[in-house]
Amino acid sequence: MKIPIYHIDAFTSEIFSGNPAAVCLLDSWVDDKLLQSIAAENNQSETAFLVPNDNGFSALADLECRGVIITARGDLSDFVSRFFAPRYGIPEDPVTGSAHCVLTPYWAEILNRDKLHALQVSRRGGELFCTNAGNRVKISGKAVLYMEEVITV
Repeated sequence: MKIPIYHIDAFTSEIFSGNPAAVCLLDSWVDDKLLQSIAAENNQSETAFLVPNDNGFSALADLECRGVIITARGDLSDFVSRFFAPRYGIPEDPVTGSAHCVLTPYWAEILNRDKLHALQVSRRGGELFCTNAGNRVKISGKAVLYMEEVITV
């Protein structure tokens, strides 16, 4: 089985900043042990496994508190944030998309607009463009390709 894998720096327009991640494209789900082994081998804070799916993001509603979000108004953006989850082995996440699902409606109400520019001010830093779209949040950002490989298992 050959699995395409991409190493990207997400939520940034510069290589070696933003959130480093590995993204593996799967035709269908494979054994969890194999997925965990691939993730461990990548040694990144995130390894995403993508399969064709149209179920949306319903899993986010089931998450309990997993960390601490700190936010403030920004000078170069609408707001800034940091995210810490030491209980889950993440002293500080470089850029946290899920945290912005909470922060976007909060800041949209305070700033009285739905399109927001956010910076996560971790050591690596990251830039996000967030839209408050009623019952969901849309997050986008730039990404740069760092490496392209193929896994053979």
